[in-house]
Amino acid sequence: MISASKRGERVIINHQTTNTTSIAGGSMRYSLCIVTALFSLILTMWWTPASYSQTLSSQLPAPAPGSVALRAGVGTDPNLGLGLGIGGRYAWVSATGPSFEFGADFYYHGSSETKQRQAGGVTVDDKETTTLTVFGVRGNGLFNYSPDKGGVYFIAGFGFVVANVQWEENWTNPSGVNTYHDDLDVTSAGNIINFGIGMAWTSGVEARLETPMLYFYDSGGKAVSFAPTLTLSLLYRLQ
Repeated sequence: MISASKRGERVIINHQTTNTTSIAGGSMRYSLCIVTALFSLILTMWWTPASYSQTLSSQLPAPAPGSVALRAGVGTDPNLGLGLGIGGRYAWVSATGPSFEFGADFYYHGSSETKQRQAGGVTVDDKETTTLTVFGVRGNGLFNYSPDKGGVYFIAGFGFVVANVQWEENWTNPSGVNTYHDDLDVTSAGNIINFGIGMAWTSGVEARLETPMLYFYDSGGKAVSFAPTLTLSLLYRLQ
């Protein structure tokens, strides 16, 4: 009995000792894993920020190159008036999609129209003269635009204008006598809608044929409130 009891106690003691040793070994391995992981994380953060930054920057898309250009052009309207304009623009050029440009322009445009009308039983010449002095800013989308390769591209844009509109009307009878006169001088804001086609050369020169359409919010009720134009311009890219 005593011998059996001792053996039983020994068995129990040995069993308890085995469990305690197993738990202690597991805890040590778990702690060692945590310390190793923390040390690896600290070492990684200390050793690789520069290389990680370089890898990340190499994966990001490069910023779109810019293009600065000056432009000058001539234009006309349905009455075959003559307009002159100068300006400049900055373009964000994209190699994978439409490019975009933002620019400012100054225009001077004059036109006149003469038609005959009856006044008191007499046929008179009714002549209307309109002069526009316009400052405008606009943004254009440039489609298929590749100045480094050259080629044809397309233009669509929208902008805002401030214009001085000078309008004058005169009636002249067959004797050359001025029988009626009216005039207007007003400054008005408005919008510009633009469509066109362009050609770019790798030398830095571009040519454009565009149809800027001007709409004025308030033209005094007598002068034009809508002015469609056709312009031909040359651009030279500075970069």
